[in-house]
Amino acid sequence: MRTISLCLIGLVWSGAAAAQDEISVRVCNAVHIPEPTLERAKAQAGFVLSTAGVSVKWLDCSTATMERELGPRDFVLTLAGFRSTNEKGRFIKQIMGGTWDLDRGTKENHLTVYYNAVKDFVNNHGQEDALNIVLGYAMAHEFGHLFMGRQHTHDGVMRRDWGAGDLELMKQNCVRFSTAERARIQKELLERDRVWNTPTLLASEK
Repeated sequence: MRTISLCLIGLVWSGAAAAQDEISVRVCNAVHIPEPTLERAKAQAGFVLSTAGVSVKWLDCSTATMERELGPRDFVLTLAGFRSTNEKGRFIKQIMGGTWDLDRGTKENHLTVYYNAVKDFVNNHGQEDALNIVLGYAMAHEFGHLFMGRQHTHDGVMRRDWGAGDLELMKQNCVRFSTAERARIQKELLERDRVWNTPTLLASEK
């Protein structure tokens, strides 16, 4: 009953959603994820990000695309295997993604999702058919970090450790950004525009 209620609330909310802010994402498929799986994952990520008021223009990472300069709303998403090591040099499997340097704040444009870690998660829960769904949520989760920082929440898209219950809700499109998270992400997009469009003075000009 709780699941049905959450879904109904989400459907009513999304129907009243405001206009979407567009970002572009250059997807570098370094591990050759099958195209049907990747397309479904992008659609899932697009849906989740739409609950934060963000629409996505998906691009490839061809030479022509990557040669274009990045702007405040342009991002590069790399799909890799596993994150190879942690701070102690040990092999990591469970981490599904990361951003390059969150300390750069509004200047950061790169993020990574670890495909094999996502596969391990769905396999461990006996939900292999949900691979594209969880991959899409992992993408959206990392964008959440890029826009809102390192913090996690107790539930929802930004939960640190997803479990079987989260997976069932994901399959029903019931895991979404909250109203507060939407406001934070919208604010961050505006701040990125402001920072990127503010001229940087040279030392000799100060």
